[in-house]
Amino acid sequence: MSGFKLWYSTPATSWSQGLPLGNGRIGAVVMAAPHREVWSMSEVTYWSGQTDPDPAPAGGRTALEEARSHFFAGDYDSGDRLAKQYLQPKKQNFGTNLGLCEVVIDFAQDADVKSGGVFRRELELTSAVAGAVYESGETTIHREVFASHADDLLVSRIWSDKPGGVSFTLAIEGGTESFTTEVVDGDTIEFKGQATEKVHSNGKCGVWAKGQLKVSLSGGTIYRGDGRLRVSGANEARIYFGVSTDYRRSNQDWETESYSNLRQALTKGYAQLKEDHIQDYRQEYEKVDIQLGSSGKESLPTDQRIRLLAQDQV
Repeated sequence: MSGFKLWYSTPATSWSQGLPLGNGRIGAVVMAAPHREVWSMSEVTYWSGQTDPDPAPAGGRTALEEARSHFFAGDYDSGDRLAKQYLQPKKQNFGTNLGLCEVVIDFAQDADVKSGGVFRRELELTSAVAGAVYESGETTIHREVFASHADDLLVSRIWSDKPGGVSFTLAIEGGTESFTTEVVDGDTIEFKGQATEKVHSNGKCGVWAKGQLKVSLSGGTIYRGDGRLRVSGANEARIYFGVSTDYRRSNQDWETESYSNLRQALTKGYAQLKEDHIQDYRQEYEKVDIQLGSSGKESLPTDQRIRLLAQDQV
């Protein structure tokens, strides 16, 4: 077992328990469970708001001295009022970074198999690949996912040791009113949305994003309906997620950028994408090597080791 691996025998039931991936632009928090996996997606430029040219109120320097005199005299209410009036610009449309969407994968459950089974999820730090394994009855489902900096995509593979053992439903859920999805070409979900919110901006302006999620199968069948994709009886499924935004873009090329990335990825193939990702990642990761010795508890899940550390039982 690698000494640089986070692993758990229990499902991730919330975002804070998920395992993070990222390539510097696209990010994902992977929340894996036996029959469900959710990727909470983000993109670094998916920002609400817009540039506002209005200057801050004048007279700040004079007001600062007056506010200080009130504070030093113990008149905090008057000092606070002046500070807000002259030193704090009027709320405009600075905005904030928003989550992009959630990719939701619901795996089919065999009615003939009783509940239970063996589950494990992990993040291998030496390769930046997250994975999950679920064994139930005579079937074992394997999943892995990584965010490639080399090819600017999120890529996943799902396979079974039993022929035809991979079946799931896949959907994309957005967090803003403008977010839309559409199944195209029978195997791709196309999505588009604008980063809008009313806390840090007026809810009417923000960066637009557009992307695609494509599924490629070995064996099995893909069905479409309700904006979702349903995979049935596959030996293996490969998922490719790409997105681009109009941030600082003056033309419409951004709308087809992620589609071009997906086509290149399909030409390259999953195995080569993974190899290129790991090679590219390790150029940075292997710049530093640290060895802290062994505690003799490497066989325990990471969350159990953290609890033991909190109890000084390392």
